[in-house]
Amino acid sequence: MDNNVYEIGGKKFYQRPLCNLQQTMIEEMLFDTFKGGEISADDPQTFFRALGKNRGQLMAICLIPDGLSIKEFVGKLQKLGYVAKQWEWFDLEAGPGDRYKAITDFFVCNQIGLCIDSLTNLMAWTTEKMQLPGSSLPANGLNKSAPLPQEETPTAETPSVR
Repeated sequence: MDNNVYEIGGKKFYQRPLCNLQQTMIEEMLFDTFKGGEISADDPQTFFRALGKNRGQLMAICLIPDGLSIKEFVGKLQKLGYVAKQWEWFDLEAGPGDRYKAITDFFVCNQIGLCIDSLTNLMAWTTEKMQLPGSSLPANGLNKSAPLPQEETPTAETPSVR
């Protein structure tokens, strides 16, 4: 598959199918963006609108600066603050056409419909497990009905402290 090439703010970038780290970062971003709600991969325009303020973050993770190999880019992605710095840069430098083209190409390049379907299924499964009576996973991740080990439950003999 040919790489998609972009010129944004006087810099060149390319996009290729996601490596594992990029996919993991995108999945985390999408999970946080959609907060367990339904994600539809039917239409890039709907997805584009739903991303809202996270469009620059998607670009920071997906668009590789020209001259860097994927290995070099992954090294940068792993550095603290790199994605945030690039996200801010894309928010300032990328125009609406740049953002729309990069995100539309992202769909094609990565068969994103399959990724979103998988993420939607995972979110539905997780939500279901968290809400089922008798599930080992309570709704908020903590079992509030059981006291923490260091906590004593007040009884008639032990007055509670206020």
